[in-house]
Amino acid sequence: MPFWDFYKIFTYAFEDDPQTKRDKARDLTGAGVSAPDVLPYIRQDGSFQSAGKGALRVGNDFVDLSSITNRQSRYKEYERLRNVPEIEQVMTVIADEACLAGDTPVNTLFEGEKTLQWLAENKADEEFFVYSWDFEKEDLTLAVAYEPRLVKKAKTLKVILDDGSRFIATPDHLVLLKNQAWAMTGELKKGDELMPFYKVKPNKWLNKFKNNQFPRIWTSEGWKHERQFIEEWKANRSLEKYEKINEAIRMVSGGLGSRKTAELMGHDRQTIRSWLAKEGFTFDEIRWLAAKPNYRTVVSVIEGDEIDVYDLSVKDTKNFCGGSVIFHNCQKDKTGNVLEIRCKNEEVKKECEFLLLHRKMLNLNRKLWQITKRLCINGDGFYEVIISLDNPKGGILGIKELPPESMYRIETTKGKLIEFQQGNEGPDYEALTKSSVVDATEAELEQSKAIRFANNQIVHMRLGEDRKTFYPYGQSLIEPARGPAHQLRLMEDSMVIYRLCLAGNTRIRTLNSYKYIKDLTIEDVVASYDFNTNQTVLSPVTFAENTGKQKVYDVISRHVKIRGNETHPILVKRDDKFQYVDIKNLQPKKDRLVNVVNDAAYKTKIPRIFGKPWAKLSKEQRNIFRSRQYKNKTSLLRKCENIGRARQFLYTKGKALPLEKAQKICDIFGLNKDELLIVNKGEINSERICLPDYVNEEFARLFGFLIGDGHIRRYEINFSTSPNEDVNKYYYNLLKKYFGRAAFKSDKRSKRGLGKIAVTSVIASKIFRALGYNGNHNEIRIPEWVFTSPKNIRKAFVEGISDADGCERYTQKGTWFSTIELSNLKLIEDIKELWSSIGLCSGHIKSRNRINEHTIEGRKIPNTTSHSVTISECLLPETENITKVIEAGVEEVFDIGVSSNLHNFVANGICVHNSRAPERRVFYIDVGQMAHFRAESFMQRMQDLLRKRKVVNKPGEGSSAMDERWTAPSADEDFWIPVRPNSKTRIDTLPGAQNLGEIDDAVYFRNKLYTALNFPANYLTNEDVSSTRITLSYQNAKFARMIERIQEHVEDGIWEIADRHLRLRGFPEEAYEDLVIKITTPSEYRDLSRAEIDNNRINNANALKGSLLYSDFDILTMILKHSEEEAEMMIARMKMQKLEEAKLQILVQNPQLLGVGAPATGEEQMGAEAGGPSPMLGPEGEPDTGKPEDQVPQEQPEQGMSQPQGKGEALPEPSPEELKRYDLEIQSYSQEVDREEIDYSTV
Repeated sequence: MPFWDFYKIFTYAFEDDPQTKRDKARDLTGAGVSAPDVLPYIRQDGSFQSAGKGALRVGNDFVDLSSITNRQSRYKEYERLRNVPEIEQVMTVIADEACLAGDTPVNTLFEGEKTLQWLAENKADEEFFVYSWDFEKEDLTLAVAYEPRLVKKAKTLKVILDDGSRFIATPDHLVLLKNQAWAMTGELKKGDELMPFYKVKPNKWLNKFKNNQFPRIWTSEGWKHERQFIEEWKANRSLEKYEKINEAIRMVSGGLGSRKTAELMGHDRQTIRSWLAKEGFTFDEIRWLAAKPNYRTVVSVIEGDEIDVYDLSVKDTKNFCGGSVIFHNCQKDKTGNVLEIRCKNEEVKKECEFLLLHRKMLNLNRKLWQITKRLCINGDGFYEVIISLDNPKGGILGIKELPPESMYRIETTKGKLIEFQQGNEGPDYEALTKSSVVDATEAELEQSKAIRFANNQIVHMRLGEDRKTFYPYGQSLIEPARGPAHQLRLMEDSMVIYRLCLAGNTRIRTLNSYKYIKDLTIEDVVASYDFNTNQTVLSPVTFAENTGKQKVYDVISRHVKIRGNETHPILVKRDDKFQYVDIKNLQPKKDRLVNVVNDAAYKTKIPRIFGKPWAKLSKEQRNIFRSRQYKNKTSLLRKCENIGRARQFLYTKGKALPLEKAQKICDIFGLNKDELLIVNKGEINSERICLPDYVNEEFARLFGFLIGDGHIRRYEINFSTSPNEDVNKYYYNLLKKYFGRAAFKSDKRSKRGLGKIAVTSVIASKIFRALGYNGNHNEIRIPEWVFTSPKNIRKAFVEGISDADGCERYTQKGTWFSTIELSNLKLIEDIKELWSSIGLCSGHIKSRNRINEHTIEGRKIPNTTSHSVTISECLLPETENITKVIEAGVEEVFDIGVSSNLHNFVANGICVHNSRAPERRVFYIDVGQMAHFRAESFMQRMQDLLRKRKVVNKPGEGSSAMDERWTAPSADEDFWIPVRPNSKTRIDTLPGAQNLGEIDDAVYFRNKLYTALNFPANYLTNEDVSSTRITLSYQNAKFARMIERIQEHVEDGIWEIADRHLRLRGFPEEAYEDLVIKITTPSEYRDLSRAEIDNNRINNANALKGSLLYSDFDILTMILKHSEEEAEMMIARMKMQKLEEAKLQILVQNPQLLGVGAPATGEEQMGAEAGGPSPMLGPEGEPDTGKPEDQVPQEQPEQGMSQPQGKGEALPEPSPEELKRYDLEIQSYSQEVDREEIDYSTV
């Protein structure tokens, strides 16, 4: 059953499932066209009119505008632009960071325990190893950490642990619990158990050994010393040599005594003790270590101060060990997940969490960041859904990302999705017109030129909806930055790199082998080196030129020698940092050259057939023919074209016919034509030629030997014998093995019985010549295919040359050396380059003049110059010290430029900087009195007019209908500057390396790059942008909205995956109608910008409040953007607050209402004489009101109002009736607006 039918048969057996219903609804697309620029220009034959955009490949039913936008080139350029630091950093800003205090210790491998602040100050630009937790192995591991940094100033919490240690972190920072779950610091409470980390120094009181006294580390397998831990981490498994010691330590740690441990392991105690002693342990020390708890307990969590907080990033594991616990390195939600899944149906929610978050399923906690980043870079993400055809009810088992440049989304002109296809030569529309993918047979699918996918097989994530340019594909975030990034790179190159030159005979590693730099052209492709990944990439040469004679210097190390002028930068490792240093500034014995190995491993097929192939019957076929009974052989022979030839072919041994005729005879007589022996026309000994299909080590060694001592003639291959009988016998056997027979022919001039061993075979000669053997020993070179072969093939090839022309020897330690001396300098250089590319040591090339004073048969041998190189099996170090830098005179030098953003290439086996500073044109365009925005658009039109045009391909030039071409004289290398009146439009030429000290232009292009990326420049730079028109908060809010839009596209793709999985699992659509999948908040930029915007709104509201132009209700709804209900409630609360304030003011002015000032019975009053009357009372102790006695009102206790209590007692709480007296009735304050309609626009 086909893949796509599994979505229909499980839940909805007798009616259309919801997916089919939606598909049927999509058929009602109406009369409109979703790609309006396409349909009006289509002719009846399916081609476009002259005003159109291109040509459809098949007809007017399907549209694929990939040819118009040149997708292949765009994706390649996106990958190149990733190496621009600004773009790469922008693409990685996805999630916010939770942070730790600067004094938090981090357990590193080589630096020991260092604080985050120290790492941020000293290791900000380096990578280093930290201890980390591996969730897959459920054990400690080592991981690479990078970018320790100061993040912000934030409020913190201080967590005290049971061992007396503490850590300070922000409330949202994640800490690993004992059960391997993450918890935020703000959620920790007393008694919580955390995952511990132990790195303990050896106990000198319990251990007197001197060996293996490395720190002790606690792992899930027991206690280990640090050296064992590192060795097992390198091997990625437990080593056999530690199995017994690990078992013994686990038993002792578990509480078993030494006697019981020895009994269970089947050895005596002394043997166990010797095992432990070998690894530096004792029984007492193990018991002391085992007493430590396998958890950390939280003692208390208290509030901390607002301090500077730090963070770092960790590859793969995303966590690190700090102090005695384990911290996360990135911000996630409170569950430790990057996705928030909400659904009322708990079963659906658990199913989605298992599919999307489980480590053995899609594992989006780890992979979502990469998916999002690649989507931002490419604009498209194509993911193939993997299910089991045997058990489709099991749902989705995984997704496989497909390269976007090879994927095609096929839609109709009405916008209906037909299918997806994958192919290097474009989509196969011919197969599509025959049958749809769901109706096609297996044979039709196999015959298609592209791989075809049903709609349900592919999940297509895409950014943007720019239908005119990129439809039906997405748009990369890098797309608007292509031009500015290219200009910025060229500007930086012209400012920094100029006339960086190397000697003409410098060997530059190319696509297939190497070339001298003086022989390179712009059609060549050279190797560039990425020291971050330790890999090489191919880069086209953009220019190559001779820069004349200059003073040059030799840079010499033990194995490398390179010559260049004093300003050429070379990649070195100085103070454990990779950096480019000019030759004149190199420091011998401090700077280390970086050796670059060639990791290419392409197999080379050995050719066998030359010309028209013939065939003959094998021995088995002839036996079958003779033993088989035929009713009438004569009638069968008559069916053959030539009866006589057919009879000879069937009955005569070794008789061959053309391959097509031989196959026809086999069909007539019922013989298996696949068993025919394929031979060359006229070949006699074809059955004796037994060559492998691909070059192996033996064949490569034979080829190398023939390069040194062999001769290839038209009818024969041979090699000269030597006094070494073992070598002669070895290669004689190889020739006999491959070509059936070999003969020895003695040399009559030799007194020692030497001669040559030969094989007479035209085919053998053709094979070696086809593989690159040219036969002239003074000019012969190592073929190009050898340089790209696997390392074992390259090594065997050079060993064959050494057997022929090398002087081999062994040192006392058994190391093999060989010195190869030849008169062919280029062959010696080939040998050195090939041997170094494997990663093995080779010395410098040496030359000497050889004076020959002997004659042979009256002929005097002339003097010659020989060249030699010494090779060995010692491994070439990754870096090696520069021994000296010496002046080497004056000679012609050359420079090249490469297109790679790595800005380097491999020369003489090491990495040197790119040479690049070509001339550029400066276009001064008069913009008159145009407004700024109009001048900018006018400049853009001028650039488009002179720089880039779309050209229609001629028929037969390929599948693409449209092509984007850069006009050579005005590419992005040029500069465009608008000028105002009193200046004329002109075009100047800017020579290379002019105005090197000016950086304003570079800053301009960099800011232009940030603008194109829609990224706030203040995030990555410290420049003051307050003077710009756009405020900081607006930029940050705009960036946050962009991140949210990207997340929405990713969320849609993830929801689609979950939807297909749930349908396969049999869930009805009604069960997950409310399913929501959200990515956690990416950044706090929105909160920061929102606070700033709110402050601005409040300031505006205060100004309007004083102007009396708006009511409170209008200010809350129109200015502060509150809803009407919120505004009504806020106004009511403000009135209540004012009443309470008024009440308090009355009570302050009349304290007697609270009994203040009236002393209790028997107590003295402040300010009165002892025993005297109160100054605030009348003569009889009554209140002095200042009125006649008859006018003093009688005190009447109010209803519900409490009276002052004696003895200074507190006033009781007011009753509800008392509160109600001071409250106002809350009405609809939306009715308090002015009744009269006022036009405020005129105010």
